[in-house]
Amino acid sequence: ARLRRAVVAGQFAEAVDCCLAEGHAAEALLLASAGGSDLWAATRDRVLDAHPAPVMAVLSAVVHESFGKLVDTSRLSQWRETLAILNTYAPDEELASLCNRLAVRLEAETADAQTALLCYLCAGNVEGATAIWLGELEAQGGGRAAGAGAAGAAQNLALVEFVERVCVLRRITGADAQGGADPRVRERLAVYAELLASQGLVLEALSALSHAGEPAGGAAGDTAALLRHRVFYSGLVDIRGAAAPPDPLQRVPVGVAPARSKPAPQHPAHGAQMAGAGVSGAVGVAAAAAQSELFAGDPG
Repeated sequence: ARLRRAVVAGQFAEAVDCCLAEGHAAEALLLASAGGSDLWAATRDRVLDAHPAPVMAVLSAVVHESFGKLVDTSRLSQWRETLAILNTYAPDEELASLCNRLAVRLEAETADAQTALLCYLCAGNVEGATAIWLGELEAQGGGRAAGAGAAGAAQNLALVEFVERVCVLRRITGADAQGGADPRVRERLAVYAELLASQGLVLEALSALSHAGEPAGGAAGDTAALLRHRVFYSGLVDIRGAAAPPDPLQRVPVGVAPARSKPAPQHPAHGAQMAGAGVSGAVGVAAAAAQSELFAGDPG
């Protein structure tokens, strides 16, 4: 009777209250649609809040576009559903940050690197995805000069897979044009390029080094920059029209020291000998003079 009187009198807000009190959500929404946009929004929110089912939380996030709350409160066991909702309904300008938040939460609370990796890829986060790939590479012992035998071949294969993933991701996200790669990535790219160059694949080596970009601290002393400089000027590639790489060598102008003449040192013994010869000569002259005077005074 109360509901009938409210509808007859056009009091839709009271009619909605009657329906919700009796648990008739569908009827409440129907009546609210006739009572204006404000009544409709308020009734919708009351219906969503009144139902504890997980699907209602998803509907609430979609309706209110509260995707950040969904990422922070959703069950991580249902991360696939959360990621799908983000890619379906989240605005383009918020999608990357939301996927990053989900990836960070997965890494921190579940330590599931592979799941977090997928979220980083959806976000186009080169640093996050590369960090996970680096961890896998280091766990396999790859990324540095490998030894001989089957173990060395496995390490080189792991390095090749790492470089392929990083280069593809950096290219499709435009990270190559935004600056140099992480120093740890540059180190692995240099090792990979050196392996290629040692097999005569100098063009492929230069291509791999191009993904390293320019080091943040300058090219001087950088391993990747030094190898790129060596390959570029090796004479094995056609460099006509190509931009020369930065010089990684630390050149220090030393100049030429002026020549100065110094007197030759005199040996002490030689000086004493010369002094002795001078004294002997003087004595001999004096003796000869005395002898001349003696003979001159003798009449016979």
